[in-house]
Amino acid sequence: MFQVQQKITTLSGQELFLVYSKFDGKFIICESVNMIDKRHANIIRNPRHEGQLDYIMKLWGQNSGKLELV
Repeated sequence: MFQVQQKITTLSGQELFLVYSKFDGKFIICESVNMIDKRHANIIRNPRHEGQLDYIMKLWGQNSGKLELV
């Protein structure tokens, strides 16, 4: 199961999701998710980046301008 942390829409109109994988403890930036409820997903599609929080937040900040989890 995946926990959705944040969702953004880039300037080009593309939606990106920041999710936390409960399977392996990594964070993932992906293009879409299959939501179970407001905060949880069971499937992610088109993962772009995967890794530890520091690495992913640097990439997330480049896309969203947000450098912290809300």
